[in-house]
Amino acid sequence: MLFIFHGEDTYRSRQRLHEAINEAQNSCTGEIFWCDAGERSWSEYMHIFTTPSLFFEKLIIVGERFLSSDAVFSPAREVLKKQCVDPHTLVFLWEGSIHAQEHERLKELIASGAKEESFLFLKGQKLTSWIACEIRERGVIMNEERHFILQNLGSDLWAIINTLEKMALSDLSFQETTPRPPRIFVLGEELWYRATSPTLYRLLLTGEEPMGMHTYLVGFVRSLLMVAAARTANISVPNSWGLHPFVIKKAQAMLTHVPPGQIARAYMNLLRAEISTKTGISDPEEALLLFWLRTWTTQKSAKTVSQSAI
Repeated sequence: MLFIFHGEDTYRSRQRLHEAINEAQNSCTGEIFWCDAGERSWSEYMHIFTTPSLFFEKLIIVGERFLSSDAVFSPAREVLKKQCVDPHTLVFLWEGSIHAQEHERLKELIASGAKEESFLFLKGQKLTSWIACEIRERGVIMNEERHFILQNLGSDLWAIINTLEKMALSDLSFQETTPRPPRIFVLGEELWYRATSPTLYRLLLTGEEPMGMHTYLVGFVRSLLMVAAARTANISVPNSWGLHPFVIKKAQAMLTHVPPGQIARAYMNLLRAEISTKTGISDPEEALLLFWLRTWTTQKSAKTVSQSAI
């Protein structure tokens, strides 16, 4: 069997060629040979086309620029016609733009049973849709400047793909060097290690609600207290307490270096912050910052007393 992929749009024709090869390799066991008429003469390729494979189900032969090569097509003409109906051989011919002479040769092979797929340049809405699909596939972040660059490339898909790859690489580099946005979940860890929390300030600057952060910290510290209570009682955390296994595991790891008394004091400071907010003594942001300061002042005092006792 013989298939011919040709046309001025060499990007899509090459892409289709490789798809066809992959389909052939997935559907049968085959030995594959690549033959380029621009590199060698027919005498060097003839044995590939005329010698059946002894070890594989089918021969898979890829011939490039055969139609446009007088030196190769003329002596190969009859062999190629036979390959059109040979069930044990798959021949894929690839050609660029077809001109008058190549067109006549193409018609000869089609008359013998070959199948063709032609690829013209994409234009208008088809080109726009194709580019949009490639942009989505690569996750490229588009703007007016990038749209303008792509529009100036016309229907040259090779140039478009090359440009999109560069844009995608640029976006990836930017993402790797851009600091990640602050996450509220880091607050629970920083509470025990940082007198001033960079995450807390960044969250406030990016518009995170202070009451939301307060609510998270209450739940976080409460879960630590519950796991600490189970640990003191030498029991597993009951399912009825509603703690996720991941939360329990994380809390158990934290309890190895954070004393339960310190956690209890932090919980009391959270309650004080909540009372001052709800009674109007402090606004939520001020109460949150005071909570952090009190918690760390308490921790420092506790450490000083402990060191003095030693």
